[in-house]
Amino acid sequence: MNTGILEDSVKDYYRLLTASKAEKNVKQKMHYDAVLLYMEGCPRK
Repeated sequence: MNTGILEDSVKDYYRLLTASKAEKNVKQKMHYDAVLLYMEGCPRK
């Protein structure tokens, strides 16, 4: 397993998490949250 890709994925996750927490626009926050849930393995529904 390539740990470089895993580290990049973790960094992307935390960047999205901090962006979601700081976001004022509700629609953009919902988008961030949907991407975070997808990254955690939840289905798209």
